[in-house]
Amino acid sequence: MKWRVRRIDHPYYIIWHASKEAAATSWKGFIADPDWKVAAAASGVGRLAKPPISVYMQSTDYSKIK
Repeated sequence: MKWRVRRIDHPYYIIWHASKEAAATSWKGFIADPDWKVAAAASGVGRLAKPPISVYMQSTDYSKIK
């Protein structure tokens, strides 16, 4: 089965986390980061037009991501 992008108006990032809780903690840390806030403000874009969407995937037996 091939993964296909369903929406072209959203950026996609594939990031490994040990658990959903670890992912939530990481995201909260990212959006609270002072350097990120400065960079976001400097971009002149402001808030993202669309909210992020999280999709949790399971690695396959042969994947290097475990």
